Amino acid sequence: MTQASRTGSAALTRPAGRRAAGVLSAIQGNVVRFTLAVLCVLVVARHHHPLWIGALGALLLLIRGVLLRRPVTLRHLAAAALVLLATSGAAISGHPGIGQVGLALGAFVLCLPVPPPAPAAASDRQRAQRLLDASSDDALAPFAMRADKSLVFSPSGGAAVAYRVRCGIAVASGDPIGSVVERGAAITEFLRVAAANGWRPAVLGAGPDTSAAWRAAGLRGLAFGQDVVLDVPRFTMTGRNFRNLRQAVHRATNAGMTATVVLEADIDPQLRTELQDMVAAGPKSSGRGFSMMLGGLLDGTHRHTLLVIGRDGDGRVVAFQRYGIAGGGTDLALDVPWRHPHAGINGMDERLVAEAIDWGREHRVQRISLAFAPFPDLFADHRGPLRATGYALARSLDGLIRLESLYRFLRKFHAFGPPRYVLFRPLAVLPVLAAMLLLEFSAG
Repeated sequence: MTQASRTGSAALTRPAGRRAAGVLSAIQGNVVRFTLAVLCVLVVARHHHPLWIGALGALLLLIRGVLLRRPVTLRHLAAAALVLLATSGAAISGHPGIGQVGLALGAFVLCLPVPPPAPAAASDRQRAQRLLDASSDDALAPFAMRADKSLVFSPSGGAAVAYRVRCGIAVASGDPIGSVVERGAAITEFLRVAAANGWRPAVLGAGPDTSAAWRAAGLRGLAFGQDVVLDVPRFTMTGRNFRNLRQAVHRATNAGMTATVVLEADIDPQLRTELQDMVAAGPKSSGRGFSMMLGGLLDGTHRHTLLVIGRDGDGRVVAFQRYGIAGGGTDLALDVPWRHPHAGINGMDERLVAEAIDWGREHRVQRISLAFAPFPDLFADHRGPLRATGYALARSLDGLIRLESLYRFLRKFHAFGPPRYVLFRPLAVLPVLAAMLLLEFSAG
């Protein structure tokens, strides 16, 4: 194994690294918990002890921490010791209520998960970029490069899982990037890192093939949407089905809109400033957070992205789209569409996508992913009672997540593809849901 491969997994994946980061060994952690558990049992055994209710709660929390295999960190140990010291002082001074709460709180702190890791270092991001060039036919692959994600590499370094940790849940983003034959090893390594740090694993956006590997590891879940992917060499806007799309493109063109395509790395300072000013002039685009948004807009973080820039008849920038690149240039994935709030041109997004398709045909692009469409069945023309209820809920939240407007845009292309899955441990549904919502709506 090369030195680069050996250093690919972060220090958290190595026992020595965990101790250096302030994590006790498994034996040391169990001794700490066992000592406190014995104390709690002794208190509970004395039914008239003023702290017996708090001790029972603490004992249950300790058992939960052991079942979740949460390691003990020095930081948590120090905090728990301070809480327990204050608890004993409160009990001695005649405040048993405070003492009971403090005893349970000390056990709770002792069983907290290891804090989230730092985002991937620059060297690991460079390795991931090379793996991204080897990833094809994966609509979510470019979003593994989001700067706030951490990375776990397979032992040989041929594939990697991008993830973030919230609420003790390590959420993997889409499928592993890199070699298809290495994806299983990357998944195994990710699960090992999660277990070593007491994080419960989950996946947001697994493809049909990779979901089988996650299920084999004990995760369960469901399909919650579909990729919308254009087959560039075969895509055409002719025919009755594409009438709405053609009309939208023609409206923008007739209004004088033109479009150009450029790599972000090649834009000059003047154009960058013009694009940034346009972004600042309007509200933020409805983001897709963790799973399908790169972040770092126009700040030089993602120099390997493609920009499709639209101008009005006077040459002013009125809209642009950013695309992530994978497969060595064979795959594009739409990141964010931006438009000037006062542009007044209908069909701008469709016009820019049409430009991306034309550019792609000339530059050996095979696939363009427009978006991931959650729960598209809710917006079908015919809905039963269950879907009608879901549709009503989605419409009530449309000001926040804009699912219906996204769906109406996507269905013009008639390119709904394979499903994506959310997977998790069966007993962790609520924590996983909370973690994923936080990741999607708090990520910038």
